[in-house]
Order: sequence, then C-alpha cells, then structure tokens
Amino acid sequence: FTKKKQGLSLAIHAALEAFVGKEAASTAQPDFFEVMGRSIMMPHVVSKKVMVSDFSTLFSSSRFGPQDYIALCGRYETILIDNVPQLTNKNLENVRRFIQFIDEAYQHKTNLAMTMETSIDSLFALDGKDVFLNQDDMLFYKQSSEKSDEKFSYKRIISRLHEMKSNEYLASPHRPS
Repeated sequence: FTKKKQGLSLAIHAALEAFVGKEAASTAQPDFFEVMGRSIMMPHVVSKKVMVSDFSTLFSSSRFGPQDYIALCGRYETILIDNVPQLTNKNLENVRRFIQFIDEAYQHKTNLAMTMETSIDSLFALDGKDVFLNQDDMLFYKQSSEKSDEKFSYKRIISRLHEMKSNEYLASPHRPS
C-alpha cells in the first residue's frame, strides 16, 4: 500500500481532508459507544460524523459482527476504510464480515471511501476457483449450483460499491439508526 501517517495511509488521510477539511481532519478523536452491552471504541472519528479505520480492524477478527456494523453505519455519515486487500477464500470470515458491512453501509446511505489493493471489479478473487469476471463485468461461478448464495452476494456487493460512488448516492441523506 502507501506511506503511513498515524498508522493509516497518506491516501486515506487525503480522503479524510477532502470530506472534512484539513483543520478538522487533524482533530480526530476516539469515539466510544455501546452495542448490545459491549463498549466499542473507534480511534479516529471527526465531529462524530466521519470515522476512519483500516480493513484489519473492522474485518479481520471476531471483534465486530452484524450488530456492530449496523451501529457503525447508523452512527457515522461517512466511513473511510484503509488498506482493503483483494478478498480471497483464504479467510472467508473476513469476506463475510465485509459483505455484511457493505450491505449495512448501503442501507444507511453511509458515504464510503476506501484505499484498495485492486479495483472494485477485481475485489473478489477466490483463488480463481470459484469466481471470475467476464468482459461485461458480470460475476459468474464455475461451480454455480453449489455457491448460488455467495454468487449473489459478490455480485450484489460489486454492484453496490459502484452505485455508492455515484453522485445520486452521495447526494442521498444518511439514514441514522
């Protein structure tokens, strides 16, 4: 990925400055809240509206689950995620958490910015065994009969990520919880 500043890439810091301004970006503070009786702390939050995290914090452990993603997307109007890798079947739990999060961000009309290792269309590369993109950027499975739910999920997430970049989506009001 790229050079780091306070544990996050310079690219995600630039995105944060674009959303809130340079002065406000330097005022990021931890934010504490509860989800189902558990205390959650997000270390980089500006004005209680914009949250910054890296992929591994949000998706690479069992620390967060569906209820947490509902709370995060309902709480923050904008979420910036740093260092999103290409998603493979080496850790399907991370893939599933990411899918749950994107679904919630989409439902809450949360603005999303990410630094990614790959393009949206190449995000899911499950060892080349299960999925691939054809020339029309449609997601297909080589073993579609066994994996229809996952096939639908990957297609849905790619479609939603493209839509979430649109001016129409970005102009939509946030839907807090």
